[in-house]
Amino acid sequence: MTEWPATLDRRYHDVVIFDLACVVVETAPETVQARDSTPLLLRRLRDVGIATAVYSRDPGCRQSLCSAGLDGFVDVAIDARNPRLANCAFLVEVAARLDARPERSVVIGCDRPGVEAAIDNGFGLIIGVAHRPDAGTELLACGADTVVDDLAGISVRSGGTAIANIADAVEVYNQLKELVAVRRPAVFLDFDGTLSDIVEHPESATLVAGAAAALRALAEQCPVTVISGRDLADVRGRVNVEGIWYAGSHGFELLEPDRTHHEKTSATEVVDALSLAATRLTTMLADISGIRVEHKRFAVTIHYRNVDAGNVGRVIATVRKYGHAEGLRASLGRKVIELRPNTLWNKGTTLDWLLEHIESRNAGSSAMLPIYIGDDLTDEDAFDAVEFDGVGIVVRHDEDGNRSSAALFSLGSPAAVCGFIRRLADDLQEIAATPADPWELVYDGYRPEDERLREALCTVGNGYVATRGCAPEASASAVHYPGTYAAGVYNQLSDRISGRTVENESLVNLPNWLSLTFRLNDGPWFCVDDAELISYRQIFDLRHATLTRTIRFRDSAGHETTLSQQRFASMHQPHLLAMRTTISAENWSGTVEFRSLLDGSVRNTLVERYRPLSDTHLADSAIDDIGPTSVLLQTQTSQSRIAIAIAMRSTVWRDEVRAEARYRTVREGGRGGHDIQLTVSAGQSVTLEKVATIVTGRDSAISEPASAASHYLDESGRYADLHHQHARAWARLWEQCAVNLDDNTVALRILRLHLVHVLQTISPHTAELDAGVPARGLHGEAYRGHVFWDSLFIAPVLSVRMPNLARSLLLYRYRRLPQARRAARRAGYRGAMYPWQSGSDGREVSQQLHLNPQSGKWNPDPSARAHHVGLAIAFNAWQHYQVTGDRQYLVDYGAEMMVEIARFWVGLAKFDGRRARYTINGIIGPDEFHSGYPGMQDDGIDNNAYTNVMAVWVILRAMDALDMLPLRDRLDLVGRIDLTAEELDRWEHVTRRMFVPFHDGVISQFEGYENLAELNWEHYRRRYGNIQRLDRILDAEDDSVNNYKASKQADALMLFYLLSSEELLNLFGRLGYRFAPEQIPKTVDYYLARTSHGSTLSAVVHSWVLARGNRQLAMDYFGKVLESDIADIQGGTTSEGIHLAAMAGSVDLLQRCFTGLEMRDDRLILGPLWPETLGPMEFAIVYRGQRLHLRIKGRSATVTAEAGKGQPIELECRGRVRQLAPGHTIEVG
Repeated sequence: MTEWPATLDRRYHDVVIFDLACVVVETAPETVQARDSTPLLLRRLRDVGIATAVYSRDPGCRQSLCSAGLDGFVDVAIDARNPRLANCAFLVEVAARLDARPERSVVIGCDRPGVEAAIDNGFGLIIGVAHRPDAGTELLACGADTVVDDLAGISVRSGGTAIANIADAVEVYNQLKELVAVRRPAVFLDFDGTLSDIVEHPESATLVAGAAAALRALAEQCPVTVISGRDLADVRGRVNVEGIWYAGSHGFELLEPDRTHHEKTSATEVVDALSLAATRLTTMLADISGIRVEHKRFAVTIHYRNVDAGNVGRVIATVRKYGHAEGLRASLGRKVIELRPNTLWNKGTTLDWLLEHIESRNAGSSAMLPIYIGDDLTDEDAFDAVEFDGVGIVVRHDEDGNRSSAALFSLGSPAAVCGFIRRLADDLQEIAATPADPWELVYDGYRPEDERLREALCTVGNGYVATRGCAPEASASAVHYPGTYAAGVYNQLSDRISGRTVENESLVNLPNWLSLTFRLNDGPWFCVDDAELISYRQIFDLRHATLTRTIRFRDSAGHETTLSQQRFASMHQPHLLAMRTTISAENWSGTVEFRSLLDGSVRNTLVERYRPLSDTHLADSAIDDIGPTSVLLQTQTSQSRIAIAIAMRSTVWRDEVRAEARYRTVREGGRGGHDIQLTVSAGQSVTLEKVATIVTGRDSAISEPASAASHYLDESGRYADLHHQHARAWARLWEQCAVNLDDNTVALRILRLHLVHVLQTISPHTAELDAGVPARGLHGEAYRGHVFWDSLFIAPVLSVRMPNLARSLLLYRYRRLPQARRAARRAGYRGAMYPWQSGSDGREVSQQLHLNPQSGKWNPDPSARAHHVGLAIAFNAWQHYQVTGDRQYLVDYGAEMMVEIARFWVGLAKFDGRRARYTINGIIGPDEFHSGYPGMQDDGIDNNAYTNVMAVWVILRAMDALDMLPLRDRLDLVGRIDLTAEELDRWEHVTRRMFVPFHDGVISQFEGYENLAELNWEHYRRRYGNIQRLDRILDAEDDSVNNYKASKQADALMLFYLLSSEELLNLFGRLGYRFAPEQIPKTVDYYLARTSHGSTLSAVVHSWVLARGNRQLAMDYFGKVLESDIADIQGGTTSEGIHLAAMAGSVDLLQRCFTGLEMRDDRLILGPLWPETLGPMEFAIVYRGQRLHLRIKGRSATVTAEAGKGQPIELECRGRVRQLAPGHTIEVG
């Protein structure tokens, strides 16, 4: 019934006192019942911690509540005519019984006497309930703040958290530092009680020591505003710092740093009324000792800090009555009551206005982060304003008891505020001064021989689609390869080889959207390989995943031109890619003609050894104009029939103005677009913006690809706007995924490059797709884009940062569980046998024949025997639960997948009566070199130690998962898959009697390994140099790696990579084997001498297993991991696609290996061992829904849990278990 909402808020109100008539209604003589809305309101008040009382002027209040069934909801019930209560002070007595002051109490009444009594006793809020149509006007007239027709019109807010329980901003400062590293902060501060101590006489307030210098330093780094209830001139004079915003009178008047003045127009209309109010209230309150009336231009503030407690009610009542009579709004603060213009304007609305104006003056790619610091009740409006998109920090005090606040953090005093903003200023200065080097991959000079490597490393992608960093003017050649790939778009082709029909499924190279060249004055079309280059620089901006190429060149006529091109694949809108090309004429005038095309004639020809095979995956393209500057290409894959549509727009601009240009349609051999010609003068520049949208038939929530692509193109704007949105999306990703090394710029740059490529392959957009992890990313065609076991190395990086992404990778496997079951049945087993190589539908797509480029021979490929991929899937499924604690995931997906994988391995294990143990024969382990024994090249090997031990681990975890399911869900799963008690008994037996081979005190890679010949490693290194692919070298010599103790990569050592020594020793003990801790380094050294490191993953695992025993060698291998792709240490393989698992592995080495970070037994375990010489390492993870910030230095770690309402987590370090609560920090070591 009034413009002000009726809201009860725990921050402002400790008690609500009801008139009995407001909560019950008499239905018959001496019979009452609760009003319909009463129980709900009382329950909500109890839930948020606001005490309740009910009074009646007639006897029997408690009895009436009992009759209505409300007595259990009310803390105090009292009869106002109780002779022990003074006639006019009974409400004060009720509040006192609940330890509340009247100014923090609410009275809800339905008649004049109740409202007037509340006013007379200085209650903070008075709500009238109008049970009759005409009662509302009367209640407002006698002073009610607001009136409702029914209690249902009253809302309740929890008001946040008790101030004493709010995390201290200093203790969790790392959380804030991480936020401001990727967002642009704007800091807002109250004055009294925040920058100045509260003093008895307001005119004596000054900045605390050091505050002025801290504000100046902060203002140099970000926008700063002081918002005060004081007059603008007053607060401006007391702070006296240039370069900041000032907001006086709660924002009714403002001053910009350049002295531009603003004021709220509606407030100026009551300036005279406020002046008169100050004069009259001074007179009305003159007899009260300690009172002080402060007249401001837009407010009158009555300070009662020094007033006797018995007179406070009178002060509040007098001011409220006067304000009500004169149409002014009264509000309470710290020992003050204030009259202001009766308009919805406060520190929160002021902050919103300021943010809008500050953002308009400080445009940038990063999102703005408002930080508000205040101490008063009036600051709660500002805390509300930043609740969802900023940070509120309350300054603690006890004048209102342990009241609630909506602030996220707290500080202890104005001195602590000063220290905080000084620290923030210093950190912002350090961030601003940080060189761009760690955020840029820079190539100076054009080197054709390196171009394909650069293309892979400078790929731009967003998890849905990715495009190699190819020169836009180039087509596929020995130097260039313009590949674009969409997650999950596969196609199958057949060939005849050596009399056999072989089928290969490949990730499809999509039509090339990038194609763009130009010519000057009707000369030859530009090609970087033909141009006379004056300078060449290519920069891959890792912060925003944006590739820039800048070239200065000279043509045959001596004309010098600068070409600048920038491109990105939008992380904001996954279907969108964009490129901007600017031509600057330095010393000539004439015409520029662009040729901007879509090319549907592309094939899959990147990998040389695949070229003898079929490579045309796309049907003929149809290209149509869809506007004067736009075209649409439609095609589909030849076998899988996936429709593909690409819409493209090319527009030209001159100095941000659309340029006049002549467009001519081009169609030639599956390519189509426009030739665009315009003129340019010396010293001028022209820009072409090319925007493309890609949609496939695999996408959800579309009608069909062509219309969706056209729609997305129509919705897209200018390049700069699109890039701004893209950059903001990347800022959010870096906030989740950043790893910081203080003292190693080179390593930090490579780690960021690795994270970029992981996120360009698997992003939040991937979570919406049915797609796995291609081993070589979306960056090339090696391994035909197949999905192997690489998620074993990638999921740990994602699961502790973006658990939903790790979950989506597991769902890719879960959706293919039926196919894995079919594969197991065809092989004669129960359970699920996952394929070594997977693509579209979960079938085994490992190639049947493999070309050895060393010998030119096609050999059978037995890699389908690598069943250990299922172990990796089960391991990830269990680790996902350990990280997230998501039991519903186990119920819906995880347990079923783990049980079926375990079931397969139990079936594969055969009992050997001679040994009285189970054996697993005819498989291939992680090594990949050994596909059989000498003379039996492709029959597999027996009892691979890694496989047998991990099979036991998986069976045990599957039993744990079953045990964790609620009874009904467990019965449902067991019934659906027909899992019998006899089977489970066998599972138990297998986990106690699995065979594991040993020799010479070390774990044998497989049974019989010790009988193989030793390889003359030095001989082969001298002869061939790089012997990483020793298998191909020996095959070309008509020999076989199966004859030797030689591994491509870590195999048995994978046990030490996946399992802690404690877990491994427990497993061996369960199996009845004596395995001492000193056998671990002995086993590591044994295989270290017998490994060729033919896989980039080998260095990851070796660095890991050496970290505890040989730190220097571990760091050497860590260096090799960093070099894997950027230095292309495998001699040309990176150009065919990056090694995604090794890239993720480099990050995982930091986050888990050198920190000793584990998630098991429902706790977080740390054991830091990071070289102190490398400086501190910092990163954040998400564990059980809580975000933790870790700072690692040497053998110690500082762990901060972000503020919030989660439960404490258990954290163990070197045997000591501690509790870490949200908003707190602990140090371990």
